[in-house]
Amino acid sequence: MKKRAMIWAGAAFKKLGGCTLALWRWFRRLSIWWQAVLAIPLAGLILMMTLVGNMGLAAMGGAIALYAWLIGPALGLISVLFAKAFSIVWRDTWKPMLQRFWRRIRGA
Repeated sequence: MKKRAMIWAGAAFKKLGGCTLALWRWFRRLSIWWQAVLAIPLAGLILMMTLVGNMGLAAMGGAIALYAWLIGPALGLISVLFAKAFSIVWRDTWKPMLQRFWRRIRGA
């Protein structure tokens, strides 16, 4: 049973696989009443979170669509300014630091 759980969980969750499997086995050993007491509120919370989250995303999408003529150029200007600032920081600090690092590595 453990190998099957590991295959299902994937390689990234190998360390958590044993804990997850133990928790699942503990949950399945409970009576059906306790399983329902634990699972039904969680399912309701997940459904409510999905519904409210999707409504929020729809409202934000509507707001962005209504103000796209204003937001688009502003975000474009901000991205250009950030790119210019990053290029200045790269030129003044990171590029010389990396050049010194590579010189030290090469032994020159």
